[in-house]
Amino acid sequence: MDGLKITKALVDSDLDGVVCAALLKLIFPDLTVRLTEASALQSGKDLEFIDEHCVIADLSYVAGCGLYFDHHLSNDPGEKKIPGVWKPYNSAAEVIYEHYKDMYDLERFWDLIVELGRFDSGLTTLEELQEMNDYLLMAFAVERQDKDFSIKLIDILSAITWEQALEIPLVKIRLEKTRENIKLYYDYLKRNTRIEEDIAIVDNRSFKGNMVHAFFVAALYPQVNAIIMFKQVRDENRFTMFWNNFNTTGIKYDLLAVAKELNPQHSGGHKGACGVTLPSSLTINEAIIKIKELLVKQRN
Repeated sequence: MDGLKITKALVDSDLDGVVCAALLKLIFPDLTVRLTEASALQSGKDLEFIDEHCVIADLSYVAGCGLYFDHHLSNDPGEKKIPGVWKPYNSAAEVIYEHYKDMYDLERFWDLIVELGRFDSGLTTLEELQEMNDYLLMAFAVERQDKDFSIKLIDILSAITWEQALEIPLVKIRLEKTRENIKLYYDYLKRNTRIEEDIAIVDNRSFKGNMVHAFFVAALYPQVNAIIMFKQVRDENRFTMFWNNFNTTGIKYDLLAVAKELNPQHSGGHKGACGVTLPSSLTINEAIIKIKELLVKQRN
């Protein structure tokens, strides 16, 4: 990977992708960053951006890119050779950090990467969610719908320390707004969640805010084993599925296998946290029925 002329980065639009981009901007100073998401890339979007000068991080591999870093189980290349590194770490940012830490001064990122990894891999505890430190709050503050803020945050994190970033007015205002949005989402969940056996099913289609996350469902319904959330994005119905990590004695379903069963071409993630875009032939109600059937099979 030496001597690469990397001038572009395509990264996921969550906090892991943002931190990946901040790290990569230190390594490749002339980098132009584009934020996307896994479902968009799987649908063929952003492919024109990818060439031998592009690094892809926290997303699925696309042949022809110059460099690649990821940690998702669904993207494990196995024996396939790729121009980069896949490791089953807690975050893609950690993969990048470990690869370059002896070549560049990245130490100031480590605490952020540790906390990010706990969030991204579903290791956050109920106590941590209730305390809501600044690392965790930032994970919720980075919203896929607001790429302008994320691009600005990438520039901030690549230039100054985490502590300094927290004092930037743009960041302080965003974190305070996020606290307010979390309260609104808790209220919404109480009206739009139904419990069926050991599953919490959340209809996010009518939620007007951006604060959507399974951790809040798990905090309200700690007895469930799995959380199924769905929404409509443009003309597509999308499901995300999660373990309830606050239920320490619960069943750990293979949710990625369920997602692959629904749509193998447009699904990905981890066994305990994954997403899928439904095929047009499958309605939301039909998908819920099928998910429940597949989970029953796993229990038996």
